[in-house]
Amino acid sequence: SFAPKHIKKLKPEIVKEFTTKQISALKSQAINALNPKQVAALTPSAIKGLNKNQIKSLESDWLNSLNKQQIKSIQGQAIKAISSKKLKTLSTNLFKSLSTNQLKKINHDAITGITAKHLKTVQPDELSAFHPKKIKSINPKAMSGLQSNTLNHLNKRQARALTQDQIGSLTRKQIRAANRFINNLTNKQFSALAFQNRQSSRMIDPTLISGDPTSLLIFETNI
Repeated sequence: SFAPKHIKKLKPEIVKEFTTKQISALKSQAINALNPKQVAALTPSAIKGLNKNQIKSLESDWLNSLNKQQIKSIQGQAIKAISSKKLKTLSTNLFKSLSTNQLKKINHDAITGITAKHLKTVQPDELSAFHPKKIKSINPKAMSGLQSNTLNHLNKRQARALTQDQIGSLTRKQIRAANRFINNLTNKQFSALAFQNRQSSRMIDPTLISGDPTSLLIFETNI
């Protein structure tokens, strides 16, 4: 196994030849010793060798040195080791590159690190990755990143897992075209959307709701 001081001296052309097994065998200190040019030289096949202990020890800058193909190659067990802090600092482009299966592997504690910019990249077909327990762990400040169309594709269990604070953080622009989402909420959640949303001047009169989303009447009020 290479010592950190030896790793630092390796040229990118040499690092490019590392195999899955060789990367897996490296100690965490040696992995962290790789500079950005060396990290960029690692093949997707080599990246598959990263294990959870190595991921736990990585600096956030290391992860952000990866390209899209490299981050797609990180295996499920290693993805589980990504912390909230590391996820929060992950670039939007790299977060967007994560597959649905990788998103599923992010633990619910780390979900708190997802930002509004991250959520803005989530597509409706990726929502299956977010179990209700994970939905509940999203930072309320990040909720403004969800697109209306994405909100509308949350199933009832997902929608009803949202907390009062999360719902209260939704903006007027988001709820304007999210009737299907609104009709999946409980009465208590609906109240938070209608009357506790301090960021929005869009008010919804709950007395005008029926089971048909098209009958949802919304009026504007100045706050």
